[in-house]
Amino acid sequence: MKRSRLETLSAVLILCFVLTGCSGGGTDLPELTPVSGVITLQGKPLPGAQVTFVPQNGRPSNGTTDSEGRYELYFKAGVPGAVAGKHTVQITVEENMELPQNQQTVIPAKYNTRSTLEATITGAEPVTQSFDLKI
Repeated sequence: MKRSRLETLSAVLILCFVLTGCSGGGTDLPELTPVSGVITLQGKPLPGAQVTFVPQNGRPSNGTTDSEGRYELYFKAGVPGAVAGKHTVQITVEENMELPQNQQTVIPAKYNTRSTLEATITGAEPVTQSFDLKI
């Protein structure tokens, strides 16, 4: 009789795990829009910049510029895109990162900690959002 109860309990637990796994188990993602663009400083590509889109509601998305200033946003590791809505855009560069000779400067706060940059993401169609930062 004990074995029967154990088998029943095991079957119920397995069923619970299977049903939770099939339903997504809380890993459902919001609808995301692909976002990419180019970040330049004084008209020249800004490599290694961290680009963060912070929505009014929801989780931020971020990306890093390549050597040509291009970026693609990711909602989380391996998941490209950003949630729809109005975003504050923050662009930062690590303090110890070496910028090209013509860009040896600190990015002004109006582009990061006190950002005045904004972007509105609508729909599921890919969005290209580029910024040319001025000193």
